[in-house]
Amino acid sequence: MTETKDAWWGPVALLMVLLAIGMDLLVWQLSGGVEFSNIVEQMVLGFILAFGGTSLALLMVSIGSAHQHSHWKEQIVGLFLLAGLGLSLAHSQFNGSFAEMREGGVILLSGLTAMLAAIGLTTGLLLALVTGREYATDPLLEMESTGGDVVIELNE
Repeated sequence: MTETKDAWWGPVALLMVLLAIGMDLLVWQLSGGVEFSNIVEQMVLGFILAFGGTSLALLMVSIGSAHQHSHWKEQIVGLFLLAGLGLSLAHSQFNGSFAEMREGGVILLSGLTAMLAAIGLTTGLLLALVTGREYATDPLLEMESTGGDVVIELNE
């Protein structure tokens, strides 16, 4: 994507949607309620937190690598607005309490991090098994045994 200067918003948007879906599933698991309205409310809250958090993370990455993009000013301003919008919506959903917002966000992000680590580990192990890589054999294993006979040659 970077060699041809294509728009990289497609994969980033897909990543944001997958992150939001993962957070929604995590919230649904941790919601503790079985009423559909509570589950939907928590899913919307998880999606808003994922949107704001992902936009904030993309903003930090964009600020760090601004020299690589031609429209970096518009990108940084847009991500700043999206991060502010997402986090302010999450703040209003948590009844204006930063403590509740921090607690809910930590629960969501720690669960999501554990889920992503497990997925990455499983995918890495499967890729290592499926690719069938061959490694160079150990030269010590290729040596022949002398059966205990040792011959010492001295050069005079």
